[in-house]
Amino acid sequence: MRRNWAARLRHGTIDGLRAVTLENERLRVTVLPGKGGDVVELLHKPTDTDFVWLAPQGLRDPRDHLQGAADDVAQFVDHYEGGWQEIFPSGGAPSEYRGARLAQHGEVSGLPWECEVVTDSPTRSRYG
Repeated sequence: MRRNWAARLRHGTIDGLRAVTLENERLRVTVLPGKGGDVVELLHKPTDTDFVWLAPQGLRDPRDHLQGAADDVAQFVDHYEGGWQEIFPSGGAPSEYRGARLAQHGEVSGLPWECEVVTDSPTRSRYG
């Protein structure tokens, strides 16, 4: 059911990437499941304040770029649009743990996610 009031969710695309938007009368959050679950919008509607900074170069679809950058920072930076990322199993600079190299902000920041609607009612919308 499509609602224009209360809790609601919408599916769409931003620059070719799947986008999921959850909102109510006060907040709107947009997430890109195909790009590591990046949060690209957190809008406080009453003041029209978006708390997410986005880089001037904009969104870059990782599928449109060659993988395997020359170093462990470039791979992340090449696809960085700003926003908020999941950074697991490490955060910050590239590192090594028990012989495994971990790139800038770990492995999951660029991996596609699968998600589905768990709840969709006028009082609550939730993905899982």
